Amino acid sequence: MALAIVAAVALAQATVTDLGKLRTAPAKELTYGDVRPKYCLLVFGQEAEVRMWLVAAGAVAYLDRNANGDLTEAEESVAETRGFFQFQKVIVDAERTVVVNVALARSPDAEDRVSTDLPAGGGTIKMIQTTVDDASGGLKFGSSPDSAPVVHFNGPLRMAARTGTMHRRGDNDASFAVMIGTAGLGSGSFAAMACARVLENVHPRVTIDLSSAGSRIGGSPQLVPLMDRC
Repeated sequence: MALAIVAAVALAQATVTDLGKLRTAPAKELTYGDVRPKYCLLVFGQEAEVRMWLVAAGAVAYLDRNANGDLTEAEESVAETRGFFQFQKVIVDAERTVVVNVALARSPDAEDRVSTDLPAGGGTIKMIQTTVDDASGGLKFGSSPDSAPVVHFNGPLRMAARTGTMHRRGDNDASFAVMIGTAGLGSGSFAAMACARVLENVHPRVTIDLSSAGSRIGGSPQLVPLMDRC
């Protein structure tokens, strides 16, 4: 019999944006030569109001830092350093001057990973979010803008279960972990918050139901708070 687990947490939810409709191709790009570019769209804000294309082309990555669709402008490309591309002081909200650092990790032996750190709590504390593998796999840049994943940073928060464990009834112990962050579009696009950045008094609650389908054998569902952190 399968072990049914439902996780719930009280988090503010904003209107869900149709991220697929935001994948408008960059207005202007460079000629990449023999290198085939790979695309990922980064969006920021509760309603994904700021949108930036991130393009990986061999040993160089391009980020539309000012969100105007032009990837050919100065300071919008960086070279790889030990598998990482670092974009410093990227403004994602011109009115409030919200500045973030964007990092892209690429490796032939691993999935792509995009992370940001951005001010929170009056600009004195930084909230770090990074893409993580989900039920459909790891982050994979698209071969064209139409097939690009969309990663949503600083957006509506939700909770998702970490992958990798099948929970079944029995005598064997099994761990269950969840993450808080913002859902994106495409495999591996969930932007999870670093555990240290989640408020100390926030504890997700898990409903554990040991009954089988159509039967109440196993007792009533139990509500268990998740107290430990990664």
